[in-house]
Amino acid sequence: MRNSMDIAEVVIKSGLPTSTLRYYEQLGLIRSIGRNGLRRQYSPEVLNKLNLISLGRIAGISLNEMAEMLNHSEG
Repeated sequence: MRNSMDIAEVVIKSGLPTSTLRYYEQLGLIRSIGRNGLRRQYSPEVLNKLNLISLGRIAGISLNEMAEMLNHSEG
């Protein structure tokens, strides 16, 4: 099993555009684990986090509230 996926793989598996992934990263919702050339690399667990973010949005939770919750649970 690989330890990382590049941004193109995350786009394909999540169905989200790269702009959304970059925006979520700016908000602190997700984090890249590095770069391979110019491409961001992500842990496979980012897909679980993206699913959680999607559920939160459906439930009416703002992205800022989700960022606070996710950052609180991680640290």
